[in-house]
Amino acid sequence: MDLFLDAQPTTEKTAASIARMDSNPATWSKQILQEAHRQLPFLQEYDISVNLTDSAPEQGYAIGYIEVKNPTMMTPGDELITQPVKHGRIPIIIREFELHPLDLFMKGDKSYPLTEARFRQAMFRPEEFDAPGNLPPEVNIENNLEPPFVGNRGGFLSTGREVTSSVRDLPPLLYTLAPLMDNQTIEKVADIVASDPTVQARFRDNPDAAASLGFLAGSSEMEKASSDEVWSSVVERIKPNVIQVEKLASGKYRVKWANSEAFAPQEAEMVQPQVEEMAGEEAIGGLGEGENLTVSPDAGPTPMTEPELDLKAIAEFGQWKVVSLDGRELVGWVFPQLLSFDGESLPMALFTNGSEYSIQGAIAGSRVGQGVNLPHSDPQGYGCFYYISEGTARATIPFQIEALDETGESRTYSVSTDMGEEFQVQVVPQLQVITPMGEGMYGVPEHFGFLPLTGQLTKLVEDPAALTKESEAREIADWGEVITDGTVYSLSGRPFEKLADSVKSFIDRPAAEFLLVSAGANPSEVKEKLAVAAEFGGASFTFNNLRQITPFVEVYEDSIKTASAVRGKLPEPRLLVKEAADVAVGDGTAVDAVLSLGFLTPETVSVFLSYIPYLEDTINRLADLLMATRMGLRIMNESSVRTALFSLEETLNGLKLLAQA
Repeated sequence: MDLFLDAQPTTEKTAASIARMDSNPATWSKQILQEAHRQLPFLQEYDISVNLTDSAPEQGYAIGYIEVKNPTMMTPGDELITQPVKHGRIPIIIREFELHPLDLFMKGDKSYPLTEARFRQAMFRPEEFDAPGNLPPEVNIENNLEPPFVGNRGGFLSTGREVTSSVRDLPPLLYTLAPLMDNQTIEKVADIVASDPTVQARFRDNPDAAASLGFLAGSSEMEKASSDEVWSSVVERIKPNVIQVEKLASGKYRVKWANSEAFAPQEAEMVQPQVEEMAGEEAIGGLGEGENLTVSPDAGPTPMTEPELDLKAIAEFGQWKVVSLDGRELVGWVFPQLLSFDGESLPMALFTNGSEYSIQGAIAGSRVGQGVNLPHSDPQGYGCFYYISEGTARATIPFQIEALDETGESRTYSVSTDMGEEFQVQVVPQLQVITPMGEGMYGVPEHFGFLPLTGQLTKLVEDPAALTKESEAREIADWGEVITDGTVYSLSGRPFEKLADSVKSFIDRPAAEFLLVSAGANPSEVKEKLAVAAEFGGASFTFNNLRQITPFVEVYEDSIKTASAVRGKLPEPRLLVKEAADVAVGDGTAVDAVLSLGFLTPETVSVFLSYIPYLEDTINRLADLLMATRMGLRIMNESSVRTALFSLEETLNGLKLLAQA
């Protein structure tokens, strides 16, 4: 088997660390482990092993992966009964006795840039990557190391990873940013392209990359338009979630559309193919002259009552779905009672999922699993001790490690609790329970693990009944009423309170249908109820579980306020024109995201925040592309691909922090 294709990578190598391997292949595994700990010091907290799946030592070639697993107290038999220990794989690529940087990792079929923050999140959060109860996949170098486009050198997109529908439906980021771009940055891009024939050729030869430059050219012209025209261009780029079609005497159709989250209805006359492309064939099937139909791309079948989250007071350790006071559902481990260092059970509950944690009197939740594959690391920072026994786990009260004394053979930690207690803890072999060892000193059994509590402190719902009352209050708040005499209609309730009276009061039936579907009512239910009202000459009826319609002008004003508030907190814009041109050789669609990084400003940040899933998908594809480049599956500039990948990762991290602020 040929480990690498004959294609040679470009001569410019990555600035990342490359290690020279020994001429004796018997030492390679040891060298790789040493290099992993040198490049990635945090790996010392995990169990790692080297697996070289194929090699040609005489030529200095090898591929494989470093298996990384959370340390665990479970036996392999326990894993089979409960849940496997989380694991990730760091690809190993050796070419001509050079070990490529260990800066990528894989979870399932996706590749990621290997940063400490992203890796810790992937290895910790119960809901992030692994489905409960599934064993790790079998080792298969074709499926688990090589990118998903192996075997089709002709084109990445034809056999590449399936893009989720929500990401696929988004227009290119540059297209959405165009009305908000500044000419100065666009001119810088133009100057770089004009000064480098290689960059010109790469953009020209790839249709997707050429389209990206086209968006910039169009944006330059748009900046010269009037403010009203710029406003219109922004509105036109908003994807509609309600569309109304009316058949005209001319045979054409009048189409009206809007989005409830940035409500600014637009109208245009269209011919049949345009309508079918925008709203689907069902929107015009059977329509007679003067008749109309309202549809929603978001609408599913006639709504049914969604099952309530079955919350109860948590009394047993396990993996639970809980609800924060701001309404977010989280999944993680819950310890319903904590132990003091004197062995007393305290009425304190602990929740953690690696990125958020909570310590409070009680927690309400819905069980999702019994896994006990808790992470175990050297005690440092803020956290607690825990032990596993008979399929369950118990934890101590949290504490902060203030100092470590390693004199002699023992390790003694000076700690302080949230209640102001200060004492010392020493790990002692052969102990079975925490044991007092004199004044201000406790011995902790060697088999106890340390659970770090990192991320955001979050307040969770304690009482299931309180959440039920809150849900009922939300349902009442999202209730809308329609009053009609069969001819004109008036809408009221929270979903419509931001709209002007002229828009929602004494309006005709098509306008009423349009507003109700905009607010999330099922189109079939709306048509049926309004037909009954017209037949009986008037009625009053309600729709529940509606969403609020927010006028576009409010969204626009909020974006201006956001721009002012976040100035100085944004990730730095990165103008990566040459890197984008190099990336175009392997993935023209990724060019859009890479070029967009140069246009991150307070005025455009709201657009970037809405494109976070799109940027995540691009990161996965760039990570695949970097791996393919190193394996000889793509003839590309490795340094450019790596720069684009890690620049995008850094920008995305900043955007996520901004979104949480």
